[in-house]
Amino acid sequence: MRTHYINIAASITLLMFGMWSKSLRADQVQCTSNEILIESSSSENFIYVCDAVKDAAHFFQSAGLPMPSKLVILLENETSPLVHSNEIGHYNARLRTIVIKNYGPTTSQSKESETNLWSIDSLPFWKSYIVHELAHAAIHEGCDQACPSRAIHEYVAAVAQFSVLPEQYRSRILDTHPNLDAFENDSEITELYYALNPHYFAIKSYKHYQQQTNPKAYLKMRLSPR
Repeated sequence: MRTHYINIAASITLLMFGMWSKSLRADQVQCTSNEILIESSSSENFIYVCDAVKDAAHFFQSAGLPMPSKLVILLENETSPLVHSNEIGHYNARLRTIVIKNYGPTTSQSKESETNLWSIDSLPFWKSYIVHELAHAAIHEGCDQACPSRAIHEYVAAVAQFSVLPEQYRSRILDTHPNLDAFENDSEITELYYALNPHYFAIKSYKHYQQQTNPKAYLKMRLSPR
């Protein structure tokens, strides 16, 4: 059943790509010159998504990451078959599409989840998840023949997500686990650790990134084919 819906999404995405230079529908909006198209049955959160895109662009510039172009962001409701019930969103590299739950449904979903360290009870947290997925897209945009491991993907996405959060929201997360130290070395940044606890992985990643004397050079090194 999920394959059926993904095929529908692919058809929608291909249709969108044919509309970049044409007029947009009432349920669409285009952000920035990078041609990032947002689609939703409700337009109330369009402005916040565009704010998240701007936040991502600012961080990507400082981190040496390319800003994705000709990308689609689909805002879905809580019961959408395009998003798993236990996730906020995801990036589909083949379709160049980010699917993310809309702010209202995301809020109610996350409050019911005991395993979600970052309860999405405010727009800054929700917008940071959009930046997280945009970071995955940026990595795919920058890699050619060889893309980095999932662990590095999630490291960069976590760093981007933490970096765009306002200080009071970022501190709210970090203060929850004051004894959770940064990764001591690159060998600790593994897919296994991410799978065991993605939230701890994110905190340790951000703290590790903050310790780098040249963060931009470090990311370039980790994202380069080996």
